Amino acid sequence: MNKRGKMVGRNIVNKKKSKNMVSSLFTGSAFRALAKSKSVNKKTLNVSATGSAFRALASNNQSILSLSRTKIQFANEQFDINNEYTPSSSTFVPKQTGIYSIDSSVVFSPAITNQLTSISMSVLVNNAVVATTLKNFVPTAAFSVEVSAILRLRSGDRVEIIFTANREGQIFLSDLGSQVSTAFQAARF
Repeated sequence: MNKRGKMVGRNIVNKKKSKNMVSSLFTGSAFRALAKSKSVNKKTLNVSATGSAFRALASNNQSILSLSRTKIQFANEQFDINNEYTPSSSTFVPKQTGIYSIDSSVVFSPAITNQLTSISMSVLVNNAVVATTLKNFVPTAAFSVEVSAILRLRSGDRVEIIFTANREGQIFLSDLGSQVSTAFQAARF
């Protein structure tokens, strides 16, 4: 009971304290945005799941033909909170409109090294390029490429990752000497 004789639950805190407590629980900038979003019940301080998140990895090496736009395959689903990712087509289709963080990385090895290599890796939404990473350099071995974007997606949008190189080569599952893997992931704020 409080001073006025009313019952008070143990998990109830006032809004000012709740905001400070949530901010201290989440330290990264994305998590600060989450703490300010409606995903946090500020009255009871119950932090709910984002409701939408997945991660998938490549399950096989993938051949890349020179100057061919290739859809990257991520068939090894690690998790999919809201059943929005289809491993067989490597496509993410959100069920809710919202702001999403989209990230992908690949490990690419051109068939011929020590020559100028140009690559592009893009995020497609409904077959339109919305984010791209470009690299032009002379590789001596396999290298990683990453693309990321924070996008407003609508329910039913189709999100895919494509890759193009001016040289034939292979996309590998991972780079044995590092923690980089061929992966595709997204989460809603």
